[in-house]
Amino acid sequence: MPKALLLANVGTPDAPEVAAVRKYLREFLSDPAIIQAPGPVRWMLVNLLLAPFRARPSARKYQQIWLPGGAPLLVHGRNFSVALQAELGADWVVALALRYGEPSFRNALAALVAGGQISDFVLAPLFPQAAPATSGSAAQHFFQTLEKLGWSGPARVLPSFPTAAGFIEPLAAIAALGARDFQPDHWLFSFHGLPEAQQNNPGCHYREECLATATALASQLNLAAGVWSVSFQSRLGPVKWLGPYTAQILHELPARGVRRLAVVAPSFVADCLETLEELAIRGRKTFLAAGGVDFRCVPCLNARPAWVKGFAGIVRAAAGLFPNMLRNPTRQPIALARPT
Repeated sequence: MPKALLLANVGTPDAPEVAAVRKYLREFLSDPAIIQAPGPVRWMLVNLLLAPFRARPSARKYQQIWLPGGAPLLVHGRNFSVALQAELGADWVVALALRYGEPSFRNALAALVAGGQISDFVLAPLFPQAAPATSGSAAQHFFQTLEKLGWSGPARVLPSFPTAAGFIEPLAAIAALGARDFQPDHWLFSFHGLPEAQQNNPGCHYREECLATATALASQLNLAAGVWSVSFQSRLGPVKWLGPYTAQILHELPARGVRRLAVVAPSFVADCLETLEELAIRGRKTFLAAGGVDFRCVPCLNARPAWVKGFAGIVRAAAGLFPNMLRNPTRQPIALARPT
């Protein structure tokens, strides 16, 4: 029987409209892994402050990037899922699920369980660098959902892949192609931010994995020291996040002599609001307004054939390391050596 591979990403509203965005924000921000506060405090923050006041400006941002087929994250995710299914073949059944929004974990997993003929369930968080708010939340929700659906068979989670060749090489190839006629004098690797409090959680190595990814990319691109740097984007709320902050660095780089900047977002495998609006639109404006001359945001991997083949290799390598066991009774992510 084939294994079921559930591809997991963060999520998106159903439409670029205020009501849909408000609904999405409520689900997203209500996750204790996103806002770590007592339940009543989190409820008040989300329902009385954040969702009501952020929905309208967020909807305007989504309207700038929305595709005919829907949200870019969902469109690229579906295309990637179809291509990966073809690449992996009959040994796997590939499905896409979003931690927040549709297709939900429950609906995707319920369809697979109801269909039968599945030997194992494997979660593949599409986050190259592991963090409590992304892969951690997805893994917990994965096991909880399977338990509610009555599944008692094997359930496993693929590890993060910050330096896997199947990830680094396709991303570097896209970046090199985009810079061929551009010749930037600096490269900025902008990663999704994380509150410092979460970085300090036991077992969290997010910052280290981001730096490992950046170093591997710089090496693959043959970049000399001093012509690339790392920053973190997408802050939320007043707490301290990992720095330096992307928006601040984009404002400062022209004063340091940087005129032509290439930006890569290596914590995103699919283009989304954070890459298309936050970086490619607002980031560009910030850099040019500060004195920069030219700016290029490298596209994400999306469903490019080299990435499909690369991730299939990551899946196969990790699956080969699964222990021979009938079940994972603790319903915890199984620690596996990262494929290289």
